[in-house]
Amino acid sequence: MSSQRNLENRTVSYFSQSGFYRLLPAIWRRYASLEKTGGHAIVHDATHDECEAINTFMGWNKKAGTTIRVPLLDFEKELRESVFPCDSIPDLHKLLVGKLLLTKSDEKLLAEEGWQQLFSNVERQAEGSELEPALQFWLSELQQGTVTAGYRMLRDLWKQSPATAELELMVAVRAWINRFAIAQQLGRSTLRLPVLAASVSGDSHALDRTTPAGRLLFRGLRFDQERRMRDSQKVEAVGLNDDDGAVDSLRAREIYRTAGILDDDLSSLVHVYLPGNGTVAHPYVMTLRQVEVMVEIPLVSDIYIVENPPVFSTLVDCRGTTMGGEREEKSNHPPPPLLLCTSGPASAAALRLLDRYIREESLAGKLYYSGDYDVKGLGIGNVLANRYPDHFVPWRFDTENYINVAATLRTVPFSIEECDRLQETRAAWDPELAIALKENGEKLYQEQLILLLMEDWNRARKVL
Repeated sequence: MSSQRNLENRTVSYFSQSGFYRLLPAIWRRYASLEKTGGHAIVHDATHDECEAINTFMGWNKKAGTTIRVPLLDFEKELRESVFPCDSIPDLHKLLVGKLLLTKSDEKLLAEEGWQQLFSNVERQAEGSELEPALQFWLSELQQGTVTAGYRMLRDLWKQSPATAELELMVAVRAWINRFAIAQQLGRSTLRLPVLAASVSGDSHALDRTTPAGRLLFRGLRFDQERRMRDSQKVEAVGLNDDDGAVDSLRAREIYRTAGILDDDLSSLVHVYLPGNGTVAHPYVMTLRQVEVMVEIPLVSDIYIVENPPVFSTLVDCRGTTMGGEREEKSNHPPPPLLLCTSGPASAAALRLLDRYIREESLAGKLYYSGDYDVKGLGIGNVLANRYPDHFVPWRFDTENYINVAATLRTVPFSIEECDRLQETRAAWDPELAIALKENGEKLYQEQLILLLMEDWNRARKVL
């Protein structure tokens, strides 16, 4: 059983304490009534067990026999900052109850004849094709509002325009139904996403993940695959929700590929630099296609990952004499470190290369990541830290380094929007980092740490 499943089981066990029996239903009712996180959940004449559970979770000191008022905003804040894999009250409800937390407007929507007719129309227009069980199941869950994968987006789209919602869902359904038949017509077992989009809609971009139809198809395929993985207990991290941002680029490609759909494997790039031992080396760019077909990857000591190309180039420019003088025989020479640049969020090419290094045991040491001290930098770091928990090490990228460096450099203030996002963000490797950033109110760019990074990189390369 995966570590994620163990954590989910611990969460269910924790909130199954008798002390939460009255509080949680009160939270669900208040959220459903307000249709947002707000107000208070009230527990009258609290028992000893209820006080113990609430005090422990909230950090309070309430006494038995009193009335306890729990602000939903504070409860959700504690939830986000806890070890539990839920960032919101709806997330917790989904994990504990097994279905969506429906608001009053959701319940009204599901009772409307027009919403039910939407799905009847889509099935009737499915070109006479028999819907496979997986597709039927997903559509049924959408119709009943019991699945998060696509429901919220389709609901909002339907409220704006029922005709548009029907059209976009129909395109997604046609793509799901016909993907293998179209590939066979081309003499292949798979086909590219734009080709599929053009075949079912006449628009090669209709299934991009920036379009409603594209997001619906992706979420439906993701829901089906992760449900199957969960049922077989082979899933490391399941996120059956509407947050495409929670899915990294490589996982997205795997979801498509499992469904027989290919996307662009040439535009996904990663910048790489492997310093020579007594030789001159140059940085180079690898596409996802090159990473996947490479027969063997070179052994390295550690991998140093930076977010920004100018920082990468500056570190590549570092010159020095390799300690030890002339190049020794390969059998006696220790492996060099690898420098990698993600150029923003880690691309599929970058993640696939890192996956191969770890899976093929070609990495002797750790993954060191350095990013900008801002929301995006934390997000990139979280992808890497969560994906490679046994290898990830922050590189000059923690609370202590931030406080020390920020005190000596000119900084740029966070915008109000960025501060709000920091409130919802935490670094997997350092829970205090996002708090420090918000409290200080200033961001730092990776370029400002370049002297420290150069020092570490030169030490790793063992140059004088």
